[in-house]
Order: sequence, then C-alpha cells, then structure tokens
Amino acid sequence: MLEDIRSGTADLGATYVDSVPDFVEAKQVSREVFDVIVPRGHPLTKITKRSSVTLTQLANFALVSLPHESRTRRTIDAAASSAGVTLRHVATVSQFTTMMSFVRSGVGIAIVLSGVIAGLLGKDLTVLNLIKPRLSRNVGLIWLRARELTPAAQGFAVIFEETWRATVKN
Repeated sequence: MLEDIRSGTADLGATYVDSVPDFVEAKQVSREVFDVIVPRGHPLTKITKRSSVTLTQLANFALVSLPHESRTRRTIDAAASSAGVTLRHVATVSQFTTMMSFVRSGVGIAIVLSGVIAGLLGKDLTVLNLIKPRLSRNVGLIWLRARELTPAAQGFAVIFEETWRATVKN
C-alpha cells in the first residue's frame, strides 16, 4: 500500500498507523487490541477468569501464526520476549481465514487483532482477551504528505472513519 501511495496509484489507504515513513501523513481512526482465539471447550477456557489470558498462560499451547516478517507477528514475538515467554509457533499461514480453519481443526490457537475476527468466528470458536501485556495497534488512514487529497478522497475518508467507528462500537 505504501508504494501505491508514493507512486500516486492510490490517494488514500487504510492500514495500521503505528509507524509510517516520513513521506506519509497518517490519521488514527481507532485502536485494535489483540485477542486469543481457541476452539470452544479448549482447556484455556476452563482455567481463565473473565475470559482473559496472559502470554505466560499461552506458552504451553501450539500457536497458528502469521509469517515472522509480518508486523503482527513481530509485535507478538517482541511482547513474548519482553515477558520472558517462548511461544510455540507450530503453523504459519498468510491468511486469517486459513488461520481460523487451523484453529477449528485443532492445530493450535491464534493471537489476532480484534478487528480481523469479525465474521470469521462462528459458534465453534471462542475469543479470550489477551492481557499482561495488553497489546494493540492503531488503525487509520494514510496519504502522501506532499499531495493534497482530492475532494473524492476527502469524502471517502469521512465515510471510512464514520463507518469504521460505527462498526467498532457494535
């Protein structure tokens, strides 16, 4: 997406805005937190209080993860390292739908951003809040700093922000 913004192919992009290059202007729209997805009836659902788990509690369970070069994976691995926890990544996938299928099949559990899982859960998966540490990412819009947004892009930005915030509230 960054290259599309830089080249002018795209006027505006929606992405994570925690760290953007200097040539990009960013506006945060919301913050997404990381959650843990497990099959319904998983042992973690029986040992947790208030549907919350820590990274330390996840250490003994197999994880289905994104590739190590993804920002999401780097965020999770850095938090685990800081907490002195070694996570057991047993399967690496590039798509969230594949990740949820692997979790359903019992390959492992997954740590994902809360916004990713909407519509992918179904009745056979359970969401647990990841606490200690509470990890999050900022979602927003980006555009080329050196170029003014067109009226169409400005209009889209307003609609995106209103729609995103309404979706997050529900």
